[in-house]
Amino acid sequence: MSAHFLVPGGYYFGQPEQRIVTLLGSCIALVAWHPVRRLTLVSHVVLPCAPAEGSADTRYGDVMLARWLNDLRQVRAFPDEFRLALFGGSSRLFDQTGFNRSVGYRNIQWMREALTHLGLPLLQEDCGGEQYRKLAVDGARGHYEVQLLGVVAPPLTQESRR
Repeated sequence: MSAHFLVPGGYYFGQPEQRIVTLLGSCIALVAWHPVRRLTLVSHVVLPCAPAEGSADTRYGDVMLARWLNDLRQVRAFPDEFRLALFGGSSRLFDQTGFNRSVGYRNIQWMREALTHLGLPLLQEDCGGEQYRKLAVDGARGHYEVQLLGVVAPPLTQESRR
């Protein structure tokens, strides 16, 4: 099966005929799947909020959610009919003790809060950590495949340098 690659800021909503693939670091992907109509949302959010009102740039979570809600109105669907999943938000710059200062953490927290505000539960989540992710979405069957990328090497110590 061929694949459609989603770049940072990418947005897909429809009935995909091929898998949708994206690579995530600190960015997050909200995936929504309609089990009856096979409508699929795959996003690649870089930052939580646009710096200016009126932006149409789906790199920002607030803009992406507004576009999805508008697209739902166009096809006469409701967000609570979808199964939602969230992926990504890793950080290579901060270990787990400093993770709450990272862009990945802010992305995850913002999206969780926005979905809670809309009354939408996440049914699956694979977020945080130090590794990048390759996400592949099969919209025809509602399947997600996440592959962790890169090996996290243990920190160098004085003893390991000898």
